[in-house]
Amino acid sequence: MKLRRNWSAALGTGLAFCLIFWIHGGNTSGKFQSVLLFSAYWIAPFLAIVLIDWHDRKGFTIYGGLSALMDLKNLNTGRPALVSLVVGFGAMVPFMNTGLLVGPVAKALDGADLPSMSAS
Repeated sequence: MKLRRNWSAALGTGLAFCLIFWIHGGNTSGKFQSVLLFSAYWIAPFLAIVLIDWHDRKGFTIYGGLSALMDLKNLNTGRPALVSLVVGFGAMVPFMNTGLLVGPVAKALDGADLPSMSAS
């Protein structure tokens, strides 16, 4: 399935407008911090997918190979990577502590930090 560039730009613009409108509604710094904290949780599973892909390609990619991957029908690992991203993000939900969402583990710990298991 291809999404035309003008539709993806309109969708991105609409989402950004709604987010900015919500943030501007009051308590701007608190809402902005919550959005930053919430969005930071996707970085770890995304980085894991990128590093695994880089390892599978033996750390070498050519321009022709990258341009061929821009068409989703040529991306043979797209669905497993997307599922991995969603599962990785979902595994972090119980531990989240943002203004938008507080997971059950974070709520049970009530702001406490878990001690490290390494020997001191």
